[in-house]
Amino acid sequence: MWWKIREWRRKRNLDRVRMDRDLWESVRTDIPILDSMAPDKAFLLRDLASLFCHEKDFEGIQGLEVDEFMRGYVATLACIPVLNFGLSALDAITSIILYPSEFIPDTEEIDEAGIVHRRNEALSGEAWQNGPVVLSWEDVHASGQGSGYNVVIHEIAHILDMGNGEANGFPPLPRNMNSKAWSEAFRTAWKDAGKRIHQNGHLPIGSYAMESPAEFFAVCCEYFFECPHIIEKNWPGVFEQLTLYFDPP
Repeated sequence: MWWKIREWRRKRNLDRVRMDRDLWESVRTDIPILDSMAPDKAFLLRDLASLFCHEKDFEGIQGLEVDEFMRGYVATLACIPVLNFGLSALDAITSIILYPSEFIPDTEEIDEAGIVHRRNEALSGEAWQNGPVVLSWEDVHASGQGSGYNVVIHEIAHILDMGNGEANGFPPLPRNMNSKAWSEAFRTAWKDAGKRIHQNGHLPIGSYAMESPAEFFAVCCEYFFECPHIIEKNWPGVFEQLTLYFDPP
């Protein structure tokens, strides 16, 4: 029942919080991957992004001042993958934290031996389960250009993936999808990608995909929205599954 109340509140708020036309056009025209989006989907995307901006807290770090354009840009990219799921798919996100550029998270991890390791690698994005999404604004603004790189969609893919626990490349699937077909498609593509790396050290997508099945899924999602022909050409099974997942008939 609670989700029905939330959706009712969202519809009630929409006219009040909808992104004004000038801001929307400024954001939309700065994201080339939206150029071919059908008008009805673009209208829906504007509404979802508007609600996202209204519901999520945005915080700038290291002196970064987050303006309306930046909020709109992040929200628009974040809502592209959930056009057919609705904003409830992103309810787990509590806030958006923006750094000016790549950042080094102040976090520690404990390995199986109980040894504490402090992470010191620079990141462009990070997603926490039931927590914030942390992003580099420099990398956010480089996303959506049709290059295959999209840090926002990458982190949203992790959020969707964590819908049934830890990110593992197997998000909760719509009822009309077959879990065995999903597993087979991604397992086959993962093995093929590993073989390519071993043979020539090259992948048609970002090599970071081979960090884990979760990262493989997230990077494939980036390319699905940025350069779908690359996924379709190299791993048609994955392309079919992502099409069913993100854009059902």
